[in-house]
Amino acid sequence: MKFAPLILIILASFANAATFTVGNVNNPNDSNAITLSNGTLIANGAGSVQVGYFSGVVDVPGASLATLVSTFNPYGNLLNFGAGFVGADGNGIFSGNISGTPLAAPYAGQPLYLVITNSAAGFTALGVTAATEFLVWSKPSTFASSEPSTDTINVQNAAGTLVQGGYNNFQHTFTSFGGTIAVPAYNLVAIPEPSTFLLASLGVLGLLRRRR
Repeated sequence: MKFAPLILIILASFANAATFTVGNVNNPNDSNAITLSNGTLIANGAGSVQVGYFSGVVDVPGASLATLVSTFNPYGNLLNFGAGFVGADGNGIFSGNISGTPLAAPYAGQPLYLVITNSAAGFTALGVTAATEFLVWSKPSTFASSEPSTDTINVQNAAGTLVQGGYNNFQHTFTSFGGTIAVPAYNLVAIPEPSTFLLASLGVLGLLRRRR
C-alpha cells in the first residue's frame, strides 16, 4: 500500500507526456530513403534522430552550425536508424516513437524540428564532434501547449520542409517490403571539420569574456 502514491505519480507523468511518431516509411513505393551525402543508405543501427526546437533562432535555414548546435533543445529520447527492423531492412529508414516529460515551458508553442545526424550521440556538442553529416527537417506545426499530446512527423514529400540537407537522384527500391519502384532520397550534408567548429566556439567564448 505504501507504493500506491508513487505508482499514481508515475502513471500521471506518463499520462501527461508527449509522444511523437516519427519516420520516413509510408509504403514501399512512396517512401523517401535517408542517405549520406555520397548516396549511401544510413546503416541499420547507425545515426540518430531527435525532435526539438531552436531557441531564439529566427532564420534556421541560414543559421551557422555553431548556432544550431548551441540553441537546439532536444525533447525526449533518441531514435536510431533501423530500430525494429532486421538486417539490411533497416538501412536508410527509421520508424518509432519519441517520448518525453510533460510539455511544460519552454517547449509549449515552439516550432517542431527533426534533426538527423550520422552519430549515435545526437545533435549536441559531443555528438557533432563525432558526426560528419546532418539534416534538419521542419513540420508546419508546434509543440502542443497541453497534455497528453501525440503528433506525427514524417520525412516525406508534402509532409514538411527540408531546412538543411539535400534531395538527390540516388534511387533506392525497398525490395524487402515488396517495393516495385525506385524512390528518391533526402541526404545529409557535411558538417565542417570538428577543429573548425571548436575554434569557432572558442572564439565566441573569448568575445564573451572580453565583454565581461
